[in-house]
Amino acid sequence: MARRRLFLPVRWQFLPPALDGRESYSPLAGPTLEPDLGGRSFAGFADATYEATPGLFVNLGGRYTTEKREFSQTVNGTLVVNDVDRTFNKFNYKVGLRYEISNTTNVYASWSTAFKSGVYNMASTRNVPVEPEEIKAAEFGIKSDPLNWLRVNLATYYYDYKNLQLQSKDSLGAGYILQNAANAEIYGGELELTVAPTRDLKLRGALAYTHARYKDFTAAQGFLPRADGGNTVVTLDASGNVMTRAPKWSGNVGFDCGHDLGGGRLSINGNLSFSSRLYYDFANIFSQGAYTLSNMSIGWTPESEKWKVSLWATNLTNEKVFQTMRPGALSTDGFYEQPRKIGGTVEVRF
Repeated sequence: MARRRLFLPVRWQFLPPALDGRESYSPLAGPTLEPDLGGRSFAGFADATYEATPGLFVNLGGRYTTEKREFSQTVNGTLVVNDVDRTFNKFNYKVGLRYEISNTTNVYASWSTAFKSGVYNMASTRNVPVEPEEIKAAEFGIKSDPLNWLRVNLATYYYDYKNLQLQSKDSLGAGYILQNAANAEIYGGELELTVAPTRDLKLRGALAYTHARYKDFTAAQGFLPRADGGNTVVTLDASGNVMTRAPKWSGNVGFDCGHDLGGGRLSINGNLSFSSRLYYDFANIFSQGAYTLSNMSIGWTPESEKWKVSLWATNLTNEKVFQTMRPGALSTDGFYEQPRKIGGTVEVRF
């Protein structure tokens, strides 16, 4: 059993001016949590593929899992949760079909189930774990190389979640809570293209559409911004809201080109990724607007390929993009993606 010590942040409280007129501050030290998390997991699985007719393959698989979770919690040196545990058992399966239309094209379809066992929240004193997360997933797609310079992949999918495990800030302080959303639904598709008109040039691109909604989430933790700062914590019905970190549209385009130069190989690579608006809270209030990020690199490798020198740049346009936001009762904070970075690399192969 592994022990992890968790320190909650120290916050500062403003006090009235002292007698000498100077402002004074007093630290509010958060509690010290020392959670003990342990457990064990056993699983057995089988997978078989059968060619029913020429070019038609049937895939069947099954997995049985048993997991035991154990938890203790000590707050400021006092044991408040003493060796609670719970065992989760689940059988999951997969059924798949794949048909080779030709030597360069095949289509596939699958239906599968999976689960994530319940877990205890190491940042709280709750002695009951969240319920296991379960998913039913369907997927259909096509993979094709219709021309020797063109590759096309298309995939569509449908995911049905039950008891989705979600995390948000605790209304009483700087900790976090874990809760289950009763049901959630995701469906969409992704198209990938690769074009290689010459040996020295490859173009690539991908476009994804995602419809992600909470179907039944009537007791979501919500945060409503206050005019005087911080947020009012409410329990709200998030059913029908967009799931967190699930943009409707996303994708990327890029290129790889090379040229023989000076007894070696010059390579230039570029990539541009984009995303539509995405949300960071269940109420769909805190969000990052649509954004685009771009990276580029140029390198040279001798014929021996024993070393390589390269220059690179990330976030070329120095976009200000939130990587995450964390609304809470006291405040809303977040982390930005790294600003533009320019650097060089030397690689040596032995």
